[in-house]
Amino acid sequence: MASTSRRLIASYIFDWFIILAIAAVGGAFWKITPNHRPFTLVDPSISFPHTHEKISNAVLFILSLVFPAITIFVVAIVFVPGPSGLAWAASKQTGQTLKRKLWEWNTGWLGLGLSLAISFFLTQGMKNLFGKPRPDLLSRCDPDYANQAEYAVGGYPNVLNGL
Repeated sequence: MASTSRRLIASYIFDWFIILAIAAVGGAFWKITPNHRPFTLVDPSISFPHTHEKISNAVLFILSLVFPAITIFVVAIVFVPGPSGLAWAASKQTGQTLKRKLWEWNTGWLGLGLSLAISFFLTQGMKNLFGKPRPDLLSRCDPDYANQAEYAVGGYPNVLNGL
C-alpha cells in the first residue's frame, strides 16, 4: 500500500511539474524578440490618451488566484460527500473520506493552476506573435514631432511633409 501512495504522490507531483513547465515557457516568451510593426505618427489608432490601470496587480492576483483557490478549498473540504459531524469522527472510513476530500482539493487546484498557466502561456505568446502597438503608444512615448522627418522609414516622409 505504501508503494501505491508513493506512486500516487509522484503522479500529483508530475502533474504540478507539467503546469509549472507551461507557465515557465510562457514566462520565457519575454526573451523572444517580439514582432515589430511599423507605425506612423499620424496613425489615429495609436493616438489615444494614456490612462492608468483601473485594476491593480494586487486586485488581479486576489481575484484570479486567491479567491478561486479559497473557494475550491472550502467546496472540497465542506461539500464533498462523506460522513459529517460526530458520525464522521466515529466512522471507520474517516481516512477514506479525508483522502477523497484531499483528492478533490488537489484536483480543483490542478484545474485552477492549469487554466492560469495556459492563459498566461497563450497571452504571452500571442503578444509576441501578433503584437501591435498599444492604443496609447504616442502619449506614452511622447515622440519628438519637430524631428519626425529625420526618423521616417520607407514612404512615410512624403506623408509627413504633406501635413
